[in-house]
Amino acid sequence: MKITPQTIEVLNNFANINPNLLLKNSNEIRTIDAHKSIVGVATIEEPWPEAADGKGIYDLKEFLSVYSLIDDPDTEFSDKHITIKNNRQRMTYYLAAPGIANKSYPHSDFNKFVNGLPQTDLSFKLTADMINHIRKVAGTIDVDHFQFSNINNKSQIVICDHGGSRQDSYTIDFPESSLKFVDDYEVTYKIKTLNMMVVDDYDVNIHVYTQENKGESWPVTEFTAANYPIKYVTMPDTGSGPMLWTPLDSDT
Repeated sequence: MKITPQTIEVLNNFANINPNLLLKNSNEIRTIDAHKSIVGVATIEEPWPEAADGKGIYDLKEFLSVYSLIDDPDTEFSDKHITIKNNRQRMTYYLAAPGIANKSYPHSDFNKFVNGLPQTDLSFKLTADMINHIRKVAGTIDVDHFQFSNINNKSQIVICDHGGSRQDSYTIDFPESSLKFVDDYEVTYKIKTLNMMVVDDYDVNIHVYTQENKGESWPVTEFTAANYPIKYVTMPDTGSGPMLWTPLDSDT
């Protein structure tokens, strides 16, 4: 199979979320970061072949660097390695041992979880320019967090050091036309969440998810990219999340 340029872009982005990648016989790629705070889901043009199903790549950035060494390559999967080749060049790249990459793949019920989210409590557009500006401000004033808030019908992005010693903050008001809100709202994320995402325009939808067996609730945010086949689903900076975000067990 040939890996398309768009899929290479997706893989380069997902390498920022988790260095491991578990392949499935599907045209969907999923990844989850080590802290279970962000899941990336992408739909690619060409499905991974059946021979790739369940195979793992241990170091995705290394694999992509190796892949780029060969001009216009094809790939063939075997039980233990990928062959990357053209008419004159050939590279044998060994896959990860079974189970090693499983922790980079969200729970198999993840789609059911996302599709079953309750109504949207807050939705808005987040442009690539806004994302770059948030990153720049956070770097300039040396803070680690940003917030989406809707208080008394005033909706803002606040860039701040949430819970830290730094009191500086920077606020951006949303244009009213970009918002749909239900209640007062404040959700805090780490800047590194934005750093894991491809820079693009996004439709952002925030939901409140309640895990009934625990009686706990979390805001869950969907970022759907406008120009890439990628959706990110993130948890706020709380240090915990729903069980359905648990990666596959190493022996699965």
